[in-house]
Amino acid sequence: MLRSDLSEEMQQKIILHEIGHHLAHKEGAILYRMQRERLKMEHEADCFMLKEEVKNYLACNNIDKDDFNAIIFLQTNGFSL
Repeated sequence: MLRSDLSEEMQQKIILHEIGHHLAHKEGAILYRMQRERLKMEHEADCFMLKEEVKNYLACNNIDKDDFNAIIFLQTNGFSL
């Protein structure tokens, strides 16, 4: 269940992050309890979310991947630098 006070954009980021966990860590519940493994899993889920956000950004803005500007993407989408 997502918090209702979050923006739609933040809710989408959270959903993509959790999908990343599901796809990458189907059997990882036990490993998640270990600090080092949990950090690795969180990083992997964040990477999945960012890849999906970039794909969506490129498609919605009709931008070729060769013209992608990471700084503009991060600023436009509310990610901290």
